[in-house]
Amino acid sequence: MGHVALQPMGDDDLDAVFEMMWRGDADPASAPAPSDEDRARFDQAMAADLASADTTLFTVTEDGDFVGTAVAGPAGDDRFVNVWISPSARGRGVATEALRLLISLEPIRPLFAIVNAGDAAAAAVAEHNGFADVSAERAEGLGPGERLYSLPPVLDGV
Repeated sequence: MGHVALQPMGDDDLDAVFEMMWRGDADPASAPAPSDEDRARFDQAMAADLASADTTLFTVTEDGDFVGTAVAGPAGDDRFVNVWISPSARGRGVATEALRLLISLEPIRPLFAIVNAGDAAAAAVAEHNGFADVSAERAEGLGPGERLYSLPPVLDGV
């Protein structure tokens, strides 16, 4: 793993973010081309997120190269975090370091993350950063196959 950093996301990053989100884990040669309507919806949603005082968006870089996104924002009364790393940068600790950096910037606890139940790597990233699976205690609002992870408050001096 190279040097991982979070950079505040701006309008100049949206092309790379859109491409990453559109393609997801698909091979770029086999993924369908996005329509202008898809891009317009993406731009509208991102403009709202970038303008929100409650949502923080970052690009994740490794040695200066764009490799993913990191986001913290509200969902109801709770604060959620999400990290998405390009397949080409997975398996080297980039996601773990990006999440560590993101939670170091977030003063609110508890923080929550939703993880696909079948994604052992994402669960390991959350757990490595101190999150615990609380799905049994807080199952409301979870979709099929989703697990809820929580990073609890830390009591100073205990």
